[in-house]
Amino acid sequence: MSNEVKLSIKPFTPSSKTFHGVMKGEPYNVTISSKARASGDEAGWYVRRSEHTDGTFDEFWEKLGRNKAINAKEYATLLKQISPTQSICPLHYHLIPLVSDRIFTVLQATHLEGGEHGTPREGRVISGPVDVSEDAEMKAKERKGVKGRYISVLRLREGIEGEALEWMMATSSTPGGSIPQFITERTMPSQTFKAAAEVIIGTGEPLPVPTTTEAITA
Repeated sequence: MSNEVKLSIKPFTPSSKTFHGVMKGEPYNVTISSKARASGDEAGWYVRRSEHTDGTFDEFWEKLGRNKAINAKEYATLLKQISPTQSICPLHYHLIPLVSDRIFTVLQATHLEGGEHGTPREGRVISGPVDVSEDAEMKAKERKGVKGRYISVLRLREGIEGEALEWMMATSSTPGGSIPQFITERTMPSQTFKAAAEVIIGTGEPLPVPTTTEAITA
């Protein structure tokens, strides 16, 4: 089994939507940008960006970086801890009735830098598809379901002198099986926002689901 994950992201002109939410009584926005699937691509790309003053960098990184698999325990089961910053886990999703569950097995790597001499910290989490079929132990732990492919790049950037921290994530996925890819593409913007609701920040309150949706001209 190869642990090598190759990642290539090209610049693109996105279309965008903004989702509005409220946390701790304070409104905030999440902008979702997208690049439609081009010829030869397996799937389109979706990028979420939000700024937050409702939690510290440490609180967000604890949930999104250091213990991401644990905090998504309803969806993920740890298969192997390769190192303190690398792990393999299958993300398990139940979609809708009569549709088989989906399994996205990924290698997840984290990196944290900055913080010296007052410089802002920046953390990254990269998840890419990995095949564990040649490892009997991990294959036995992998939950049953139709296998899809998922890749994401997350960046958390600390604000300085009271500025808001920035949370960005780019993601692309294919569900596998007989679900048409265009259905996945159509639901990705709202699903990318709702993924934030899986994260618990500070007081234990979940990030909210969107209240309204507004289209923005790219």
